[in-house]
Amino acid sequence: MKKKDLIEQLVSEIETGRIRMLGIYGHGASCKSTFAQELHQALK
Repeated sequence: MKKKDLIEQLVSEIETGRIRMLGIYGHGASCKSTFAQELHQALK
């Protein structure tokens, strides 16, 4: 799944209330912060 598609799906599920909390984890330098920032921008 492409990152853009994943973000769109997460935004949809967050806005409908299906997801209330999201954990992002992974090893160092795996772009967790970048992904979180892109998701945050998509939710605005």
